Amino acid sequence: MKLPSVILMICLLTLIVGDASAIKVTGVSVSISKKFDIDRKWYKKYTHVKGIPIVSSKKVNSRALLKSAGVINKVLLGNRYKLSKHLKKYRAKMAIVDKGKNFSDLPEVSFKSYDDAGGLACCGKYKWDTKSGSWKLYYQLAMTRENNALQLPFPKGTDNVGVSVITHEFAHLVHNVVLDNVYPKISKLIAKTYKAAKKKKLWKGAYAMTNEFEYFAEGTERWFNVRTREGKNYYTTGGPYPHNRKELKKHDIALYRLLKKIYGNGKWRFRYGRICTAAYACDNNYKLSTPFGPSLALAASENVFMVGEDFDLKIASTGASFSFDDYSYIDIAQSPGKSWQLGFKAEQGNLPQMGGNFAFGSQLGGIHYRVAADNTFLGSKGSGWLGYKDARSAYVNVGKQYSPGNKWNIAGDVTYGWSQADAEKEGVFQDFSKIHALGFNASAGYQLNTHNEIGIRLNSPLKVEKGSLVIKSPYDAEKVNLAPVGRELNLVLHHTHQFRNAATLTTSLQYTHDSGHTRDQESSRIMAEYSITF
Repeated sequence: MKLPSVILMICLLTLIVGDASAIKVTGVSVSISKKFDIDRKWYKKYTHVKGIPIVSSKKVNSRALLKSAGVINKVLLGNRYKLSKHLKKYRAKMAIVDKGKNFSDLPEVSFKSYDDAGGLACCGKYKWDTKSGSWKLYYQLAMTRENNALQLPFPKGTDNVGVSVITHEFAHLVHNVVLDNVYPKISKLIAKTYKAAKKKKLWKGAYAMTNEFEYFAEGTERWFNVRTREGKNYYTTGGPYPHNRKELKKHDIALYRLLKKIYGNGKWRFRYGRICTAAYACDNNYKLSTPFGPSLALAASENVFMVGEDFDLKIASTGASFSFDDYSYIDIAQSPGKSWQLGFKAEQGNLPQMGGNFAFGSQLGGIHYRVAADNTFLGSKGSGWLGYKDARSAYVNVGKQYSPGNKWNIAGDVTYGWSQADAEKEGVFQDFSKIHALGFNASAGYQLNTHNEIGIRLNSPLKVEKGSLVIKSPYDAEKVNLAPVGRELNLVLHHTHQFRNAATLTTSLQYTHDSGHTRDQESSRIMAEYSITF
């Protein structure tokens, strides 16, 4: 990516998120404590969304606060009722309880009846408003658990897995604080819609039928697609019920129209993390390299952005990620000392073709050259949540074979590859450096006699050599270094014996040393094998 493009992208991102990029987790200031009635003895961590506090004890992972802020920030986009302005005016706030505590441990909560719940909204104080001549709710608190805020890899954890409790409890804040205080006609419309849905038995047996408040909160979850993984734990006797905005429109059009009126019809939807780690194995087709895999896993499971699918990079896999030997070549032109070849490769199902279906080669003065290119980024397409465009990769191979005398055969080649892409505004990636990959082969064979040959081969498969990605989130960015901590090397000693009946026996001893380039537990291994051909 050229420097002006990088500067332009950063400027665009700054305009999109506004002051969000400057938000960090800090301590609770005295002024914030007084304004929002926050107990500084208990709450040690603080961040905010448009001035709405999110607080926790010192034991809670700071990423839980930032991730919660990211979700709330998205929920507030596109609304028509100045939700953030009114939430701040009436001193609404959110709290996250750490893994070892209950809601009743928080200073605002004096009862234990909701300690087993995934979330809670309560504990506000009513004040008389002389201007309107009515009671207004201040200091309402919405609570969720650290595990749920972090959305640990599904299905780990038990804190309402499959549901974003943050979204549910924040919906209660919107209802209790903004709609009840400022837009009572909308609150009455919600109650009326709830009664109509109950009469029609649209949500029979569902939690949404508890009252109009849960009806609105459960509907909000569907509006932002946070019920896509609720599974069998969603207690209901009359389902199945809608899981997302599209299904909600078909099932309960009145609630759909209400939510659209309140939140706007933005494109953002909640996404779940699905990260492959040692504790949570995914069905990846390829293994991620050690420097890349855990870095992305950490960023996705503890950062603000949500991941909707596995990140699958062929070039970071073990073994044959890309090789010019995968092509079948034919000569298309020849002249003394020169030749040109065209290589073909079969389709690989629906997987992106690394290097494309064609390669071109030439033989000039005893040196061979081969080139290939494709429109992927390290073998990965940039559709969906990845959010990059104009991906391109290229590969070049240069090699030479040399035969001194009649008994020696020496050969070597180097493959170099690079990938680049441009970031989309709505994607996960903020910036790309040019990714470089390198692989090489060197071999020597010696003909002992008519029937026996020995040889040695040193190989390092094509792997990422250097480069980085900048992963963006609503409030921060994390640079992921793709460079390996070591290089995979394969050393092979082999012996070939040709029998008089033309059968061939090949015996080999292979030593592989992979210094942190894949997730394999073994960094070194020795393998012996033999094969017979007729």
